[in-house]
Amino acid sequence: VSVSFDAFNHVSLEIPQPQSNRFMSILLFASNNTNALPTRCVLQVPRGSSVADLKQLLSKQSGIPIQRLAFCDIYEYSIYEILQDNKSVNTIRSNDLIAAYEVDPYTNTTIHVVATNTLKNTVKESNSNDEEGKNKDDELFGFPIVTSFRATITCTEVYQHLWTKFNYIQGLQKEWMQVCITNNNGEPDNLFPNNSPMLPSDSEDNIVDYLGENCTEQYNLFPNNSPMLPSDSEDNIVDYLGENCTEQFLFCTVQWNIPSSKAADTIKTNFIQVSDHPSYLKATKQEAYNINNRINLDQCFQTFTRPERLDDNNMWYCNKCKEHVRALKTMELWRLPNILVVQLKRFEFHTRKLDTFVDFPLEGLDMSHYCGSSTSDSFVQHNNSNDDALYDLFAVTNHFGRAGFGHYTAFARCWDETPDQGEWT
Repeated sequence: VSVSFDAFNHVSLEIPQPQSNRFMSILLFASNNTNALPTRCVLQVPRGSSVADLKQLLSKQSGIPIQRLAFCDIYEYSIYEILQDNKSVNTIRSNDLIAAYEVDPYTNTTIHVVATNTLKNTVKESNSNDEEGKNKDDELFGFPIVTSFRATITCTEVYQHLWTKFNYIQGLQKEWMQVCITNNNGEPDNLFPNNSPMLPSDSEDNIVDYLGENCTEQYNLFPNNSPMLPSDSEDNIVDYLGENCTEQFLFCTVQWNIPSSKAADTIKTNFIQVSDHPSYLKATKQEAYNINNRINLDQCFQTFTRPERLDDNNMWYCNKCKEHVRALKTMELWRLPNILVVQLKRFEFHTRKLDTFVDFPLEGLDMSHYCGSSTSDSFVQHNNSNDDALYDLFAVTNHFGRAGFGHYTAFARCWDETPDQGEWT
């Protein structure tokens, strides 16, 4: 047995979790039924699991083979990251939008596509400083798409394949869709023949009448190539992308030219419609149960003083047996201060913030159960009572945000020297 004493200025308490497993919400895009909405489901995995474990559970739940599942992190209507199998779920925040797409396995005969959606704002908005109004910039919206197809298909077939990924969206029309091929930085990639009108050779009209007054500030008015995928071309897509196109992702932006702002608002709403899997409904009920059976501060202190078996990476050297062993470690408070500062450790694995509600008393917190010297003369100094172990809440500091950034707010009682408690401010 080894006993050591360390001074402390506050007590950091872990928040006990109701279960050792974690519920992961996944948005599934299955390709076997293109007319169905994306499915919102929940997977229950042990803490410390990997994305490979998520794939295995989702494959069992959906019937989709593991090698056909691609997990992605969606942020601001775009694919932020394609999750690798060895990525730990502990690094995924609870508010991250994780999507699983059914795609073909990665081979040298398959092209994989990452597509985002933009709304072409062709409807002018009124402006007090501009009677004619102005055009808004194109905006990202909806869920991005990850899909795949054979490298031997034509441009028309690629266009048709992408269109099938939006069949579930009510009110959407095919003639509104244009596909712009981009590089991995989102810049247009001029790969295809330009189908813009040719300059007439026999017209006496002034060229400025057609190009506009600012035409002298522009250049390359009639480029040889265009980034727009031709929807009526029977040319093979590989002829434009190159023979090595299967070795990397093909990026594109699906531009939607919706004629009216009212129709655009409806389409944007329909773009994010989902259906709920029974696992999601079950998890919602479990979450409501956990809220009603919330954690209190006593449970946090019980977790703090509970004996803990050290793991293989933190073994203790035993002077008796002369070996490093997995010893049993116990934390106790030996003496209590006049002012007790308690910190709730809300960040798990330094990244994921726990939103578990912790209930605590405003008056009469009895700490005698958690003090190692509560029965010794060094602690009980006044009439052999436990009055020194009773605490009333004086102030609370709250953190808003995530690990590494955010802001704090505080509430405190008005200072009052009388026995009556002051008001909170």
